[in-house]
Amino acid sequence: MINWIATANSIKGIARPLLSRFRVVVPTEPTVRQRLHVAKEIARRVAQAYEMDAVPREIVVALADRTPREIRMALEAAASKVLRAGRSRMVERDVAELGLAAGQSGRRLAVQVH
Repeated sequence: MINWIATANSIKGIARPLLSRFRVVVPTEPTVRQRLHVAKEIARRVAQAYEMDAVPREIVVALADRTPREIRMALEAAASKVLRAGRSRMVERDVAELGLAAGQSGRRLAVQVH
């Protein structure tokens, strides 16, 4: 058996005969909980890779509305800055100074930090 997979940003313009041969799957936006889980896991991996203290929850929450790639890049840039300063713990200022504050991706999360 041969399985084919095709991707498209939009199905507009795809001929019906061709489209009828595929199962169309439209992914949904992740929930707030899922976004937080992804951000937390990326933060854990970055902290481990840079051998530094765990990323504070406030930073994880602030970045959770961004794409996984943006989260990783922001945390890696902030981690480099932290290590250059001779510290092992990231603070909110390290991320904010990079211009990567919460909500700058155009999306907002409603999250209560405990």
